[in-house]
Amino acid sequence: LLKEVAEECDFRIYPQEEETRLKEKISEYLQVPNDYITLGNSSDEVMERVIRIFLEKGNCALTFTPTFSVFKYCVKYHDANYMAVSLRNDFSVDLEEMRRAFTPETKLLYLCSPNNPTANQLKPREIEALTEEFPGIVLVDEAYAEYGDHSVVPLTNKYGNLIVLRTFSKAFSLAGLRLGYAIANPTLVKALDKMPAPYA
Repeated sequence: LLKEVAEECDFRIYPQEEETRLKEKISEYLQVPNDYITLGNSSDEVMERVIRIFLEKGNCALTFTPTFSVFKYCVKYHDANYMAVSLRNDFSVDLEEMRRAFTPETKLLYLCSPNNPTANQLKPREIEALTEEFPGIVLVDEAYAEYGDHSVVPLTNKYGNLIVLRTFSKAFSLAGLRLGYAIANPTLVKALDKMPAPYA
């Protein structure tokens, strides 16, 4: 299949109609409408875009630790404050401790699930509870969703502050293409589409 794609596509030119076709295929794969999907140059680039749009200098981003380190680097790069709540000894998330960390300055909550590097996966009801109570944007990184037991993509239809990251780098073994995407309600997708990285 990859050989067929390589023979069909001319990688010297920028993509045009391919974006529409890719969104259609993702829509079929995840059973979400096309306008719930935004594409990016890797899920890391979409993550950085979320941080760039929704965090200002002096704002705080909250997550747990240990988790995917790129999020911390992106937050600090944009001169925002980074706060992390330690996972329990069994790598589960202390929801009450997370809630206590919510402040008016905390604008972004990052949840990697399944988590990198611990492999634990938050239950949908845990993510839903945090999403309902968090006053800002909740970014759920599902880079390893295909290896997990469930996904919170369906919740994007219910919550206007939820963004779910996905990638083709892991289960699809296409890391070299640097191709990622996010699922969110159409209002958030429009905001993300207004500020893509160069050459996106």
